[in-house]
Formats: sequence, structure tokens, C-alpha cells
Amino acid sequence: MLRPLIRASIFISSSSLMLLLIMLMVEASIVTLAFTSIPMFHHRPMTQCGYGYYGMESHWTCRRNVGMSSLSLAFSSTCLSSSSSSSSGEEDRQLEDRQMQEQQYEYIAKLEGVAQSLNKQVLEKDELISMLRDELTDLGRQYSNERRLRDEESSKLLKVREEMTRQLIATRTDATKEQTKIRGELEDMILRREGEVRDLQQEVFQLEQQMYQFQAERGNLRSMFKILLRLLFQKFTNAIGKGKKRLGRRLSKLRRGP
Repeated sequence: MLRPLIRASIFISSSSLMLLLIMLMVEASIVTLAFTSIPMFHHRPMTQCGYGYYGMESHWTCRRNVGMSSLSLAFSSTCLSSSSSSSSGEEDRQLEDRQMQEQQYEYIAKLEGVAQSLNKQVLEKDELISMLRDELTDLGRQYSNERRLRDEESSKLLKVREEMTRQLIATRTDATKEQTKIRGELEDMILRREGEVRDLQQEVFQLEQQMYQFQAERGNLRSMFKILLRLLFQKFTNAIGKGKKRLGRRLSKLRRGP
């Protein structure tokens, strides 16, 4: 009765592991595409405001102090009040800058959503492993109880066998054939019981191996999650470096003038 339950739990856990691995791979590709398509790392004109030319530093400072909803308004009012040029070309550049900043916030929000989804999936996997561990513990307890009952039954059978043997030896009658027959049946029963105990021991060993395999798969998933985060951070850092270089070249061009 326990074997179908064990097979079903193993199949469900294996299927969930495969599904989680596929979802992690898909989400990793989505995050990679999102990083490569963020417009904040593309070439765009610089704008001068009251504190000098601004780029990533002023972007994150304004986001912390003002908030994502009012950042574009704060930058536009500051740059309009301190800008020395009122030409239509500079207004177009300011409008483009605000639009690109709003797109940056949208991409950052999407990336944060992906990170939260990955964290949620890891927590769900931990809960599944905990449930499987509890099931294995219950199966081990049931096996211990059944083994104790079988040991008691085997002890009783051995006592019966010894008593019958003493009786047969004491009587020394023509029941020698019957005694041999009964002895053979008892021995067969004991052998069958011992075989069942060995089968149960083998099943418990297999369950322990599967539990160790589940624990190893959990460690592999955590390692994959850490590697994914490290790769994402590395790509994000490289993209920031490229963006700073492009901003520096644009700054030098604006300083040199037309």
C-alpha cells in the first residue's frame, strides 16, 4: 500500500524540479534580454543643470531623495532654472532625457519583479523538500512499527515451534511425519517473514538515497540561483561602465564646443 504513495511522491517531486529548472532558465534569458535592451546604457546627449553635467550619479541621488514618480519633474525644473541656453534643441534633449529616465524606471521595476519571482520559487521548492522529508519520516516510523510487530510475531512463532518440537520428542509416536511437515511449514513461514523484512530494509535504503538526492538537487538549485545573480550583477556593472564611457565622450565633446 505504501509503494504507490512513494512512487507518486517521487514522480511529483521530480516533475516539480524539472519545471522549476525550466522556469529558471526562461527567466534568466528574459533578464539577460532586459539588461541588453535597457536604454539607459545607450548613447544619448548630456544635459547641464545647476550641479554640472549629470548622469547615473544624479539619477540615483534624485531617485532616493525625490522618488520615482517626481524624478522627471525635479530634473526638468532644476535644469530649466539653471540652464544658460533656451534654444529648442536643448528642450528636445531635456524631453528625451526625461523619457529615457522613465523607461529606466520601468526596466528596473521589471527586473525587481523577476528577482522576487525567483525568490518565491526557491521558497516553494524548500517547502516541497520539507514536505517530502516529513513523508519519508512517516514512512520510516511505519516501517519501524511493522518491523516491531513482525519481530514479535516471529518470536511467537519460534516459541510455538519449540513447544511443538518438545511435545513431538516427548510423545515419540507415529506423528514423526506430521512433525516434519509442521516443522517445514514453520520454517517456510519464518523464511518468508525474513524475506519480507529484507525487502522492507531495501525500500528504506532506497528512500534514504532519494532523500539525499533531493537534498543535493536543492543545493544545486541554490548554486544556480547564486550564479545567476552573480552574472546579472556582472552584466549590470559592465553596462554601467560602458554607459559612463559614452557619457564621458559626450561630455568632452560638449566642453570642446561645436
